[in-house]
Amino acid sequence: MHRVSRTLTAIVLTAVGAATSACAGTDPDNPGPEVPTSASIAVPADTSTRTPPGQRFAFGATALLPATTFHPGQLAAYTVTGLRRAGRLPDSLTKDGTGFFLYLTVMSLADKPSPAPDVIGFAGSPDGRTAALTVRSTAEVPTCVTRTPPRLMKRGESYATCLITVVAKDQEAKAAIYWANTANDPALDFKSHPIVWTADPTPSSSPAPSR
Repeated sequence: MHRVSRTLTAIVLTAVGAATSACAGTDPDNPGPEVPTSASIAVPADTSTRTPPGQRFAFGATALLPATTFHPGQLAAYTVTGLRRAGRLPDSLTKDGTGFFLYLTVMSLADKPSPAPDVIGFAGSPDGRTAALTVRSTAEVPTCVTRTPPRLMKRGESYATCLITVVAKDQEAKAAIYWANTANDPALDFKSHPIVWTADPTPSSSPAPSR
């Protein structure tokens, strides 16, 4: 009888442990593992070659993209350092979804002091193709600071910022993407072929870089 009791107890404890483990990933009070919130970026040797649509990177890699999203010309360096489950966020931000923090470091490549590069077009994504709702953080979320860059930045100056991205409650933000359709030029159609950052990128079949 004691042996049966111990066996049943072990089964119950195993089931409870499994349920706890399954729930830990979706617990709104349980943020995900920490990730780097900023990167130290060196000015690339070639600052004139734009990263083409469709390129895939690991977190921590740098892409050269339009510094002003809808007026492509001058490039800036963008590094997504990671995505982290946010834990509990105000309902006004999550709207019954699951929130993640997207960490991004931006460097100016301008030859003279110029307006700071923007971050329009960056978003979290559950599949590396579809952009999730992504917004600037607010004072309600002190653990994710959306920094306002200086009005003008010199070549080599950078700033790190944090955006909030929200996916459906049953989804994960597995990738960060740059998906802005910046012109009628196919070479700038990042919406159809976004730049993707993930923890484990697959080989890219991107076209050759365009200038």
